[in-house]
Amino acid sequence: MIRPFDMELFLVGVLTGSHATRQRHLRQAKTIQAAISDRWYRDNPWTWQHKHLTWFLNQQTAGSHYY
Repeated sequence: MIRPFDMELFLVGVLTGSHATRQRHLRQAKTIQAAISDRWYRDNPWTWQHKHLTWFLNQQTAGSHYY
């Protein structure tokens, strides 16, 4: 059995700021991760490509429900 990717553990070393700011960034990262995983079945940042993030940002600015 493979464990799901832990975005919080991945980002813990680079998140700075207040607790609320860190939590907001973590929520946003998990939202991006879920959207890319649903669309391309890529569940961790090491497998993401530029096209995946571009797709997400285009969807978000188009009023999509992912963000």
